[in-house]
Amino acid sequence: MIEKGLYAIKPKKFKNIEFLGSHGTYWEATDYRLSQLLTQNVLYSAYHSPKTITEIATLLGVKPNLIEEEVHYLESNGFMDVVSISNRQKKYLTNMLIHDFSKEVCEERHSIFSKYAEIICERYMPLVISFKLPDTSNDDGGGIYIPENDKNFFMWSLITFVCNQKFQNTEQIKKMEKYYTKRKDGGENLATATIDNNFKLSFLHEKYFSSGAEVYTIFWKDIQSCSVWIFYSIYDDRKKGFNTTSNEFSLCYLLKNNKIKKDTIENIVLENLYRKGFLDFSNIEDGKKVKDIVNFPIIEMSFESFLDILPPLKNELLEIENKLNTEIFSISKSEYPPHLWEMSQQFYQNSLSSNELTTRVLERLLLTNTLKPLTEKQKKTVNMMMFVDRGEGRPERHPLL
Repeated sequence: MIEKGLYAIKPKKFKNIEFLGSHGTYWEATDYRLSQLLTQNVLYSAYHSPKTITEIATLLGVKPNLIEEEVHYLESNGFMDVVSISNRQKKYLTNMLIHDFSKEVCEERHSIFSKYAEIICERYMPLVISFKLPDTSNDDGGGIYIPENDKNFFMWSLITFVCNQKFQNTEQIKKMEKYYTKRKDGGENLATATIDNNFKLSFLHEKYFSSGAEVYTIFWKDIQSCSVWIFYSIYDDRKKGFNTTSNEFSLCYLLKNNKIKKDTIENIVLENLYRKGFLDFSNIEDGKKVKDIVNFPIIEMSFESFLDILPPLKNELLEIENKLNTEIFSISKSEYPPHLWEMSQQFYQNSLSSNELTTRVLERLLLTNTLKPLTEKQKKTVNMMMFVDRGEGRPERHPLL
């Protein structure tokens, strides 16, 4: 029996809405639409079993005509599917993965992820920390540029990059693609969200869940490839999806290599670079600011090439990955509707590179003093790295100047 007004009295609220796969042209508008409480409760109403518009409206305590447009929008954009027709009424089923965990499951997941974060820190992170990097350079545009040669600052980004990217199982990611939906705007992805149940837990839930990664590809005719990787977590002071452009990153690269002068950049653009922390001052002498620096690492090789030179994953770690995947799915399975068990099992085949494990690895390394606390200016750009493969040529100027 459908309880009238159930989600009007106790509405469900999404957090950490993410998309696995590629974004389309209008992904920001879609992201905004999914952030609306009405949209979220329409989706949740038809998540566990198919519902008609009338049944969804009953759960929401509203008239059917008030949600018809919402349901049609979600269907046309691939977030709901028509699965049957009953008494001339279409039945809709939500097409996304919603994590709605009980308090007990949240605690158990925390315990499992924390256990494996400790194992990773003991068995693999020493290889990363002792890894001999290619020759670094702060002057001629070669090698690896580390702001103020601060190895601790770079190690934060390197360790996070390893967890987020090196630990990815590309074979399992490929298998996950069968569950992606082709969107009207050209995107192809799986939408996921977590229900905010507002439990009082033994740990700070947001510390591990409010995180995610983005990779920006920068098209620049003078170089072979250019990209920027950014990971968002509680350890930085920027918000996910903070407004930035490829133009800003390429300007920083050219400034670092002395290919353009600061006074040739528009004031408003320059102010934004300082405000976001992309540019900063290396030190202050006698109350005067001395020398501008680019405040994030720049690696003079492609994203893929850098991944390849990092310490390989040993068989022991691959076995650990399988155990983690199995344990996390086993404890989480009952929280998903049966028709999503296959999808959710595949979703957890990449748990080693999950945000939840990455943030716990950082936490443990900070607690053991392996990583040192960040300065305020470092919090603006921590876990942000630029990769530039110049190929045969060397970019002499910014394409927009």
